[in-house]
Amino acid sequence: MELAEQPGADDGVLPSGASLGHVHLHVADLAASRRFYHELLGLDITGEYPRQAVFTSAGGYHHHIAFNIWHGTGAPEPPADASGLEWFSLVLPSLKARDIVAERLKAAGLALQALPEGLLARDPAGNGLLLSAA
Repeated sequence: MELAEQPGADDGVLPSGASLGHVHLHVADLAASRRFYHELLGLDITGEYPRQAVFTSAGGYHHHIAFNIWHGTGAPEPPADASGLEWFSLVLPSLKARDIVAERLKAAGLALQALPEGLLARDPAGNGLLLSAA
């Protein structure tokens, strides 16, 4: 069933408690995004189309986060008032695991914003990623 067919879904907001299994992102720089998701976040690379797309996951899943440059390289971030993805969550197994990832991001010079739900980071393409703990 499509989301639009679900009761209350016509407002464009996912129902409370909705969970997505994986996300596909357009990025401006494949190498920078690979470094962010693989080296800094620690996700495994599970597949790729060389110079086009990379698929990453945790725990052996085929992919949780994929990113590509299929709409071109070097694309600027959308304006702040554009519709689209505000952020998505990466739920780590514990607060300790989340804090380890947060320290790697900070050491790489990336800013984190504390929110009630977790720590908000931005990947090199400006996509928001909320780090939280299970």
